[in-house]
Amino acid sequence: MFNLIDGQNETVKNCIDYSPAIRGVVSVTSEQEIKELLYEANAQGFSVYPYSRGNNWGYGAKAPISSNSVLLDLSAMNEISGYDDQLGIVTVQPGVTYQQLNHYLSSQSSQWLTPVHGGGPECSVLGNILERGFGLTPIEDHFGAARSFRCLLPDGSLYQSKLTSMGLGGIDQAGKWGIGPYLDGLFTQSNFGVVTQVTLQLAPNPQSIAMFRAGLQQSDLPKAIAAVRELQKDFRGVLGGVNLLNQARVVSMFTSYPSEKAMNNQPLTKLEIEGLSESLMAPDWTIIGSLYGPKPVVKAVSKLVQKRLKEVCGSYQYIDESRLDMAQKLFNVLPNRWFSGYRQQLSAVHEAFQIFRGTPKNTALNLAYWVRNPQLPKTFRPDADDCGLIWYSPLIEMRAERVSQFCQSMEHLSQQYGQNNLITLTCFDSSMFEATVPILYNKTVEGASKAARDFFLQALAENRKLGFHPYRLPIFAMEPIYNASGDGLEDRIKRALDPNRVIAPGRYVK
Repeated sequence: MFNLIDGQNETVKNCIDYSPAIRGVVSVTSEQEIKELLYEANAQGFSVYPYSRGNNWGYGAKAPISSNSVLLDLSAMNEISGYDDQLGIVTVQPGVTYQQLNHYLSSQSSQWLTPVHGGGPECSVLGNILERGFGLTPIEDHFGAARSFRCLLPDGSLYQSKLTSMGLGGIDQAGKWGIGPYLDGLFTQSNFGVVTQVTLQLAPNPQSIAMFRAGLQQSDLPKAIAAVRELQKDFRGVLGGVNLLNQARVVSMFTSYPSEKAMNNQPLTKLEIEGLSESLMAPDWTIIGSLYGPKPVVKAVSKLVQKRLKEVCGSYQYIDESRLDMAQKLFNVLPNRWFSGYRQQLSAVHEAFQIFRGTPKNTALNLAYWVRNPQLPKTFRPDADDCGLIWYSPLIEMRAERVSQFCQSMEHLSQQYGQNNLITLTCFDSSMFEATVPILYNKTVEGASKAARDFFLQALAENRKLGFHPYRLPIFAMEPIYNASGDGLEDRIKRALDPNRVIAPGRYVK
């Protein structure tokens, strides 16, 4: 029997500083308890809002979209099963974290990588799949790695992939598409069921990993985009994700925010950003990419990458694990006061290689604390630590003119709303950028939270007119997509499966 912890009229603390009042929280350990809760929700007329770990930083975390919901905490369902070292597949429940999976694979002396991302060790593997998030290891598309789904529908009945229902779970878990209509994807970015188990394909731990970094001026950005597009087209399978970061975004990674400006929630001026970038030698744009594979292949491809990027970039650096070790040994014998900026960057590169090897790290979470009151404690739990962060993550065609249009729009909107303009453009193929723009603010400053949400909503509306739209949304910004297709198929599916709207009403589907 499930246990309801009363939370009438309470709200959930999160980075976006937005949460409707909740009815209570139920923590479950089994599918049977979920069924009982769904039966009760249908009978009593309340809604249930499931979350895996509640660490969806910058999008709403565990907060519901509609008020008076019962939060369904799935974090105690954290079993790992079905690991196959030959095929590289493993099955996880919602509560399994990247840290837990990494420890499990290490205990098995696994030849496969944990599919880590930038959200930190305590995020849910399954939760990121359901949000269609992406990561930093060779299978960057985490939903692309997902295989067989197991879900409870709103009436408490069980959904399994068709082949598993036919008693053919072995081939269902080894492949993605199965037979007949593909239905597993309906349970991502939706509210059609409570997913209790997913099998995923892991990427092999490569013999060699390398990293490259190139710097360029704004005027060379069109040529650099064309070069990256060709690299992704020619070296798919060896070349991992490639990131293009503007100067302000690089500054946010390696410098402290001026404390007076942080305390007043004020953005940095262009001159201040340029000043902070000098010690980093960060130009207008920085390209960072990774290579995976057998050592001879990585070496050969790296030479071609270097040749092409040097034609359009002002600087280029290639780093493999042996060069990194040599650099660390050199700095170990030098006084600590020497080359402090280089030491900081070297430390970041070292952690990046650990992440590329599948070790979850808190490194990227430092961003959430950049504009926060520096006197507050830091536990790497951004929601609990009062960090102000909203992610704006639009999709952009990989054309120079479209990137220019987007960047100009964001520069104008940032100035209009008094926000820093931090842009990363990430690509995993040769056709699309997934931009990530962190909206960072000091929650303790009156009005800062609303101003940040207003900035997001304006960027959403204005850039949609230009043809750009996020691949995922925070909970306060779902409404604009509800009626995008009129009475769409997703609405009819929702009414058929969930006539009482008991599961997460408003989450991507009204």
